[in-house]
Amino acid sequence: EPLPRLANLLAEAAPARLFEEVLKLFLSGHGVASFEGLERYGLLDVMFPESAAALRSNRSGALRRMVIEGLHNTDLRVANDEPVSPSFLFALLLWPAFCRALATLQKQGVALEEAQRRAADRVTLHQLSTIALPRRFSLPMQEIWLLQGRFSSRQRKRVIRTLTHPRFRAAYDFLVLRQVASSEHEADVAFWREAQLQSGTELDSALDAAQADGEGEDGAPRKRRRRRRRPGGVAGE
Repeated sequence: EPLPRLANLLAEAAPARLFEEVLKLFLSGHGVASFEGLERYGLLDVMFPESAAALRSNRSGALRRMVIEGLHNTDLRVANDEPVSPSFLFALLLWPAFCRALATLQKQGVALEEAQRRAADRVTLHQLSTIALPRRFSLPMQEIWLLQGRFSSRQRKRVIRTLTHPRFRAAYDFLVLRQVASSEHEADVAFWREAQLQSGTELDSALDAAQADGEGEDGAPRKRRRRRRRPGGVAGE
């Protein structure tokens, strides 16, 4: 029987079993090929329905490019016997769904930080009906998403909290991936790349320069020199 005709049978599989199968598909060194196969045979809609819908509605294809790039990097890490976190993998696979949910909530007038939290919870909850993602992976996945909203800030306390967050490195690597979807993240990537290496004095100087260039001490952007971001920095990706 053709795979597309049997795709709906996956809905009858145990969510815990599908979690294990996803790890086999994407953490065995053939993540890109696995993703393309799921797309080709209509299985992505069954296993990751909200991300599949978000990818179809993303006309530029930027979100798909980001997912493919992330999976390519994962394949390289597997080939080099480097560790790969299931949390990061699911953050990548469900990012299109998160972006779409976030954009919907912001259109409804929900404030950004609250919209981010709601979107993360909503996407995770909906996905659990198909794939049983354990909390030890779903919580770090959500932290990776929520930290993305902090990367535009140059407010001292917020920057220090971000740098010392246990998920900072994973979230930063995720931000680097987002450049594939949108060039508007280049300045943030450059700032945080340097911030990791700077001494306290050097970081203070960088923050002073950033605030003088367009952001106040409270972290709010000044209008005169800072170009406007799309809502949440993700909706157009």
